[in-house]
Amino acid sequence: MENSTKSLIKDTKCNPYAKIMADSKRSLLLIQSLFPEKFNFPLFDWTTYPKLSDIYSWLDLIIAKRPDIVASFNIGNSPSGHLIRGIKISLKPGNKAIFIESNIHGKDGITSAAATYLIMKLLFSKNPDVRDMAESVDWWIIPVLDVDGFIYTYEKSNPDFFDACRKSNYSRKPTNNNLCFDQCNGLEVTFESTPEIELLKKFIDTNIPKDYIKIYIGLHSGVQAVLTPCCNMEEFPPNYNQLMFVAKSFVDALFSRFHTQYSYGTSANILNKRICSRGSTDWAYAEKGVPIALSIGLPKDRAMPFQLPKRAILRLSKELLDGFIGLIKAVKELGYL
Repeated sequence: MENSTKSLIKDTKCNPYAKIMADSKRSLLLIQSLFPEKFNFPLFDWTTYPKLSDIYSWLDLIIAKRPDIVASFNIGNSPSGHLIRGIKISLKPGNKAIFIESNIHGKDGITSAAATYLIMKLLFSKNPDVRDMAESVDWWIIPVLDVDGFIYTYEKSNPDFFDACRKSNYSRKPTNNNLCFDQCNGLEVTFESTPEIELLKKFIDTNIPKDYIKIYIGLHSGVQAVLTPCCNMEEFPPNYNQLMFVAKSFVDALFSRFHTQYSYGTSANILNKRICSRGSTDWAYAEKGVPIALSIGLPKDRAMPFQLPKRAILRLSKELLDGFIGLIKAVKELGYL
């Protein structure tokens, strides 16, 4: 493994991405060593955006490799009939849980890639901070929530797709000929407005015990911020100070690696909207009583806000992992875990 990455490392000073690419090569070699006979799909090394089938095949390999601590779950089928799958990682009995849903808009491909990187590190990293984080809670992770939108965006869209989406005022879900996914922009769009969200709510209501989930995270892109619940500029969550402490801990831990600066605050204030529609974190916080519910928006590209260059995937994924280490430490300090 050392020889195979030597050529990638030697030019680190000249090429700022050389070290990141070397880490990517190590990740690929790690996966190949773990699954020498079954590794038969291309380049799942976090240097390119995987298809849904690649993600699901990878999850199957992970589950087959570690059935003692990893389990598969699904929340149902999308309107087009695609299964919405997730993975549960439980390393210690009696833990509370963190629930992470990513790619609720279909176009947030960076969140799905980052979620798979998080899964890989939770299972196979030898870093003491990662191991402590992994064993502190049970991890429920859905890499792709809006599977239909994800397939259309990353497997069937044309080059003009994102330009068309940026000009659209439509909110969240397409109807008939409008296949664009944009930001929520009004109270008329409620949390229950998508079939995928209805399936998610039903799954959590019927399959996960009350008071088990202590952290709920919605992974998004195009914001570069950590958002607390409450979508009104004049209102704040009851434990606002605790939420801000956790958000700041995430932001500070993430900053340490590449000095990427995230904002944090309420959705309404960070997004500069007097009122915005409810999201999954609002539901988890207000209706399910999850004390730490946050939306994490990964960075955006100026030209293509929801389509970051492939070379950014590993960089953002590594930062996100650092951020989660800080987040879990903060929640433990508050006594919720």
